[in-house]
Amino acid sequence: MKNKTIRKEMAFLGFYVGMAYQIINDLLDYSEDSSKLDKNISDDLGEGKTILP
Repeated sequence: MKNKTIRKEMAFLGFYVGMAYQIINDLLDYSEDSSKLDKNISDDLGEGKTILP
């Protein structure tokens, strides 16, 4: 029972940490200089990936 609860909580945490990372990554596409990011601005958009507006 305890392991099941821990597993559920870790999955919950992983989901939200991943979501926060992706939001920050998408926001940086619009706000940072591409030379600082090690990728071109709007690469995700050009590849047809869904990103935040």
